[in-house]
Amino acid sequence: QDMRYIFGILRFFTFTETLETAYDYGLVGPNHMWILPEMDAITDQGYRVPRSREGLWQAIQGASVVQLHLPPSIDFVEEMEQVLRNDKELQEFFVSSHPEAAFVFDDVNLSTTEPMLTSFSYTAYDAVMMIGISACQLQTKHNNTFFSGIDHYQQMLETEFEGASGLVQLDPDTGTRLISTLNYSIVNVFIDEEASTDEDVVFQSRISSIVSLNERSQRPVEVVNPYVYNDGSTVPLSSLPRLEEELNLIPTAILVVGRVLAGLLILACIFGGFWVYRRRDNRLIRASQPIFLGMMLLGASIMATSILPLSFKQSLPQSVLDGSCMAAPWLFVIGFSTAFSSVFTKSWRLNILLNRSFALQRGAVKPQHVIWPFLLLTMTNIAVLAAWSIFSPWVYVRVPVADNVDPYGRSAESYGSCRGSHPDPETREFGEDNSQYYAGALAIVNFLPVLISCYQSYLSRNMPSRYNESFYLSLTVASLTEGFLVGVPILFLAAQNPTANFVASVVLVVLACLAFLLPMFLSKLLMLRHADAMASVHGDLSMSGGVPAGNNSANAGLDCFSIHEIKGAMGMERTRKTGGDGSSGSDIDGHKKGSDPSKRALADSPLPSTVAALRARANKATDDIGSPKLSRPTLARAQSARY
Repeated sequence: QDMRYIFGILRFFTFTETLETAYDYGLVGPNHMWILPEMDAITDQGYRVPRSREGLWQAIQGASVVQLHLPPSIDFVEEMEQVLRNDKELQEFFVSSHPEAAFVFDDVNLSTTEPMLTSFSYTAYDAVMMIGISACQLQTKHNNTFFSGIDHYQQMLETEFEGASGLVQLDPDTGTRLISTLNYSIVNVFIDEEASTDEDVVFQSRISSIVSLNERSQRPVEVVNPYVYNDGSTVPLSSLPRLEEELNLIPTAILVVGRVLAGLLILACIFGGFWVYRRRDNRLIRASQPIFLGMMLLGASIMATSILPLSFKQSLPQSVLDGSCMAAPWLFVIGFSTAFSSVFTKSWRLNILLNRSFALQRGAVKPQHVIWPFLLLTMTNIAVLAAWSIFSPWVYVRVPVADNVDPYGRSAESYGSCRGSHPDPETREFGEDNSQYYAGALAIVNFLPVLISCYQSYLSRNMPSRYNESFYLSLTVASLTEGFLVGVPILFLAAQNPTANFVASVVLVVLACLAFLLPMFLSKLLMLRHADAMASVHGDLSMSGGVPAGNNSANAGLDCFSIHEIKGAMGMERTRKTGGDGSSGSDIDGHKKGSDPSKRALADSPLPSTVAALRARANKATDDIGSPKLSRPTLARAQSARY
């Protein structure tokens, strides 16, 4: 538990000074183990250090050297001995091929010299053989002596053979020796007490264990000899204590509350759809266009389902967690575009009808004529989301809290988050995250229709109150804007706190759904409730404009909407007749003529046929009052018309 492992990649000519400096800084001793890769110099039997250099021999005591483990190849050794000792011609060719180092061979008799075979000898020989064998294969394949360096390299990646160091095969990604074809040994270096003297400290070394990185290996680690530690003992060190990491998971109670809210919103949308279907023949519902009310309910329900993937916890498989990270923006954006497109399309459709009425043109604007804004917005969102999912998808990762580590340097706290890349397995650093660009593009694409809807709402501000939903649209837009301005900064501030981030996300989704549902549907529920109350006072009178029960005559009477039409038309005629100079005329609502350009234009337009028809309808209803053939509900409507 108290051991510190130092992996030092040191230069051969300076490693002694490095170890002595580490000793001066307290990085050498019983609680420190130095691991020196490929430092073959200290593994030679009989390696000695002056006893006066205490820092150096204290650091080497109990150290380990990681190096290639290459068992001697009998065939390779015999071949080298045969060549060096018996082939005089080859010896001369070898010496003549190295004129820059000819002085090295002046006092060397290759016929009597034992070959010094090291790991470098084996791997260097195999590297030369790889170059030659791949060149021969390439020449045979193309039947041509000439080839490019790129072709040669590609052929080397495809070449493999059994060499002096084992299976020789290159990694296609790096071009270096495939790591799984080699074994490594941990060489333990410790003091040889019997050979040491008062002047020198002598070391001995031995293989402690052999490590294989081949996935097919039956024994990844083979212990050969007990390991001697810095204090001279061979007792294995105790393992580190179990890491107690704070995962900052979202409490189950909060997850349940979020899921319940999502379920309630979905049930409310289902109930709203059933209610719209049942009331689809009602004049108020027809005026609000049921197809667009259905789109709004569908979009709100899809937005509500985005809470569910946000509530997934770490106990689920990684693939499910990765999918939930991208599912949340998909559901919310598609739901928002569906719901808001209904508001935008409905406002645009009503403005088209209003403009035609001002021009005294008759025509029908069906939903399919104005559905293309919904298709355009939805397809744009799908394109951006698809690009996001392909090029920089969100994945679920554990992000360590840098300021919280245990005494052994391990991260003691982390939190789950959706990022655009996994951390690097070696550096634990996250790669480039381009998800913010896609999120920004989605924000721009969906905010532009909000601005256009505000303009459409302004144009339709003078529509009759039954059709005019600009006030409710304004409530929706204001609620969404306020939620965006307040909620988005909170999401950024709470990014490192999963619980606070989840609560803020749920609140934003719920507010967005209510911003669509409450202004549009609560007002209609209240109006229909008021209409039902009025019907109970006037008998069978209702806002639906239908014929009373038991009376199928088309001329049985006038409904409330027809009365408003008569009053408005007569008011416009009075305005046109009495307001010639603009001083004493009044418009439909009794205001001064000229107070509203659209009403002044409507009042000045000739409407003799419309006014005459409405007046005749009103006179017929009032003349029939007192007739014994009329039913009581019909008499009530006639009296209302006269009034």
